[in-house]
Amino acid sequence: MVFGKKKIIPVPKEPPENPYAKASFLSKITYSWENKLFKVGFNRPLQNNDLYLLTPKFKEENNEKHFIIIGMMKSILIKIFTI
Repeated sequence: MVFGKKKIIPVPKEPPENPYAKASFLSKITYSWENKLFKVGFNRPLQNNDLYLLTPKFKEENNEKHFIIIGMMKSILIKIFTI
């Protein structure tokens, strides 16, 4: 086998903390912060608890607020510049 012998990796009881929050700029642009998840996925099928928790930046509540604000700003700008 080219990549070596597959290892038995247990399924965690709870989803792990997302390493994206602590990753360096280089890790973020190369996705190397996900290497542990790739290794687990190579050795066995991924389960729900293998996937990282969302950081607050990517949670739906925060994105909804930004979406509403941007939508309001866009509608105001359209009204201003179409008069």
